[in-house]
Amino acid sequence: MIYYGLKYPFGKGINKYPDTSDDNDIILQSVLQIIQTGVGERVMNPNFGCRLIDFIFDNADSVLKENIKFELNRSISLFEPRAIISDIQVEINDNIVDITMTIDTKFKKNNVVNFQINRG
Repeated sequence: MIYYGLKYPFGKGINKYPDTSDDNDIILQSVLQIIQTGVGERVMNPNFGCRLIDFIFDNADSVLKENIKFELNRSISLFEPRAIISDIQVEINDNIVDITMTIDTKFKKNNVVNFQINRG
């Protein structure tokens, strides 16, 4: 075990409170924290986060897909160097943007992270 910390999102563990995570899970949870934090939300670190919220009102086209991919690559490579993105798939259906990322860490290859953005 190299990395050890609190589990995200916070919750009660089986034998202890708060629950903890290690190694691969810590890295993937860090990626989720980056994605779910808007730039400027952290007072002591205003550059931390991802600008996905900026794309909510953009046209649903191939340019939006490329902008989302670029922003995810930029923010994750900047703030979580332990995670290497091998693939990002973006699907736009009406007002829902489905994003699937494949992330490699030194502990496990092909970790899949899924999340949605509701534009409506």
